[in-house]
Amino acid sequence: KTRSETKKKRQKEKGEVEKGVHPFIYKKPSDKKKASQHLFIGNCGDSTGVTVEKLTKVCNEYGPVLNVFIAPKSSCSYLSFENIDHAQNFKKAVDGKTIEALGNRRLHVENAKLKQLESSIEDVIETQNVVVKGLKIFEDFITEEEEQYFIQQANLAKWENLPKRRVQQYGYIFDYKIRNVDLENPLGSFPDWLQPLSKRVHSAVLQTVRETKLNEFNQKYSHDINSNLDPNSIPSFSITDENLLLDYPEPDQMTVNEYEPGNGIGSHIDTHSAFKDGISSLSLGSSSVLLMTQTEPISGEILIKRQFFLPRRSLVVLSSDARYLWRHGIPFRKSDRVNNVIYPRDSTRVSFTFRRSLGTVCSCPFIAVCDSQQHIKIHGLDSNPNLNNDQNNNNNNNNNNNNNQSLNMDPNLEEDQKVNASEVEKKYVKDVYNSIAPHWDKTRYAAWPIVKEHILSETPRFGIMGDIGCGN
Repeated sequence: KTRSETKKKRQKEKGEVEKGVHPFIYKKPSDKKKASQHLFIGNCGDSTGVTVEKLTKVCNEYGPVLNVFIAPKSSCSYLSFENIDHAQNFKKAVDGKTIEALGNRRLHVENAKLKQLESSIEDVIETQNVVVKGLKIFEDFITEEEEQYFIQQANLAKWENLPKRRVQQYGYIFDYKIRNVDLENPLGSFPDWLQPLSKRVHSAVLQTVRETKLNEFNQKYSHDINSNLDPNSIPSFSITDENLLLDYPEPDQMTVNEYEPGNGIGSHIDTHSAFKDGISSLSLGSSSVLLMTQTEPISGEILIKRQFFLPRRSLVVLSSDARYLWRHGIPFRKSDRVNNVIYPRDSTRVSFTFRRSLGTVCSCPFIAVCDSQQHIKIHGLDSNPNLNNDQNNNNNNNNNNNNNQSLNMDPNLEEDQKVNASEVEKKYVKDVYNSIAPHWDKTRYAAWPIVKEHILSETPRFGIMGDIGCGN
């Protein structure tokens, strides 16, 4: 134990960085001649009177700098440029030269390597060809001054501590235990400082929805897809602001999340029964990566994924498939790779997430992943725990009035379990397949594991297979 403590003390005095302490962990590359965006600088460090500000000022003359690290009580430092060309131009100009701004010391510059590049961090661009319907990112949605203002306003309010993050809630409280909104106890309207931002975010949501619906329209009536379609029979695309506002009203719930460097949030789908379509999140203080995935319902195996880089001050909007069908999350890691450039998460990240409470049964077409409709499917067509008793009673009465064609079922069944057979067939067979059909080729990229392992691999060539069952 004594030897270990002594070793750590010597490492600290030498300025060596322990793994995980700093987002950038540098080391000497095996091939020093290989060009890199990361550099080691000798005779330029804390013990020679060089500061981060001084070194950054010199480096910025050659291009944008992502990071400067000066080892404590050491005569060396490391830095990372935005790209390789800028780094090599700096190396060529400075190596072996005396720099007046850095204390008239002759600098020794070598290529360095970033340890995290050897990790399993996937580059965001590797999944850029995957289409996520209903997702849009607005970069530079707010200014730097507005960013600081909103962070300051959030810090004036009281925080609630959750595992891995702190939160604040406005409008309504989202209860993380039951994963739903407490509509019985509203918190009141948004504070004055938040209302103008909420309106701007709402406009971005409407823009995203309009573009998504236009793309759907163009795809549906594409001449390439429908070569036999009479051009004169194609209707014109029309959607009014009034219609949009009915389905996408202004947000009435906002959650502030604060993430320390390296922290994230697990992949999830915002509860269908809690919020309407159109969820948006504003990133403040630090960049991050949004991971979007679709999984096999039973095994949880990731079938398809897409990563999106979220720069500081950007707004991401999730609507349609992106809101209801895709899981989203922020990976837990110290930095992200975008086009082979490392972006450190060295600052606290704050997100403002705007949503509109639902207050009724979700009627989205994605029944297989909808908590609201799955509950109805199991417990009865018109019973939902997320509605109050009056709402459930009204739904039951409406159904009973139109239930003249009900099957003759077991008389011991409860009334809300006696359902119209044709309605069940339409809702859980026809509607399910109709909702799956438009995105089938985009979301069914992999065979079910049990099919792949036991059927496809064991079926002899030219063999005959029968698929006999009852769909979903």
